[in-house]
Amino acid sequence: MKRMSQLFQPFKRNEPYLTSTTLTLPIITITGTQSLLIENTYSLIEYEHNRIVLQSNEYTIAITGVNLSISFMYPNELMLTGSIEQVVFQ
Repeated sequence: MKRMSQLFQPFKRNEPYLTSTTLTLPIITITGTQSLLIENTYSLIEYEHNRIVLQSNEYTIAITGVNLSISFMYPNELMLTGSIEQVVFQ
């Protein structure tokens, strides 16, 4: 029971978990080598079947692979599918 109370201690103190700088960073979820989901602010810079380049507030993100395609693209969310080989932050 003590462990559970330790886990919820920050909630009781109302400490912020996400700072304003954390909220602007990209959130990237990669599932195996077949899909990549990016959330938060980004712009599509380059789109080819073997390379996709995105610009976030602080980084340029280059994704390389084979048969890359955009499954869906919303203002704050983008899903890439294909055989993802490399993700580089510049």
